[in-house]
Amino acid sequence: MAEQTNREIVKAPTANMAAREAFDSIEKMLTAEARKKELTTLWGGDEQLGMFMSALRAAAMKNKDILLCSPESVMLAARECGILRLQPNSSAMGEMWLIPRARQLVAQVGKNGLIKLARRTGIVLDVRGVAVRENDIFEFDETVGVTRHTYSLTTKRGDVIGAYAWWSPTDHFDKDGHPIRITGPVLTLDKIEEVRGRAPSGNNDKSAWATNYAEMAERTAISRMLRSAGLSGNEQLSFALRNEDDTH
Repeated sequence: MAEQTNREIVKAPTANMAAREAFDSIEKMLTAEARKKELTTLWGGDEQLGMFMSALRAAAMKNKDILLCSPESVMLAARECGILRLQPNSSAMGEMWLIPRARQLVAQVGKNGLIKLARRTGIVLDVRGVAVRENDIFEFDETVGVTRHTYSLTTKRGDVIGAYAWWSPTDHFDKDGHPIRITGPVLTLDKIEEVRGRAPSGNNDKSAWATNYAEMAERTAISRMLRSAGLSGNEQLSFALRNEDDTH
């Protein structure tokens, strides 16, 4: 038993060391002179690029499949994060997700990333995605949008049954000086499930759809709203939404 325990103790650091060495190769590839110059320009400086490299290392140490991805796909993901100037994060709450798929690293804009890009347009004051749950009081009209959405903090809200998003312009306020809210399309559970079904990772039990369903429903509602409201004209936001058919 003691001998087995000793072997396990030795095995863990060896595996971690191999992972660190694998990442060192990725880092060396990304920081070769020509590539580093390109990425530094995209990120707007060495400090921001350094933050990206640290985030990439943290993601790779958590998900070793990233270390198996092709160098070309890693470079492409780094470019896309740099173009948008959004930092990756290993949680579904991050601005960007780094997702390994069949040895290809995919950079996907997260919910908070879409919100940040929308605010950068200069015409958006605030954006929110809202999940609707079974026990919420929810009313909406096809003409005027959501008219009521309330819930009790003392009652279990139940499962997600829908989602919507709203945004506030920087130059429109009500008579009391409060920003107005413009509501986007309301998505039913059937529509959300349709989107999940088209997503490459939709049926993966380790994906954000499995671990953060409400967050993904809200992200879908935000994406749909930004496009329906004509807010995707900004260069960065347009780039982020260029391939979106709500497949993520």
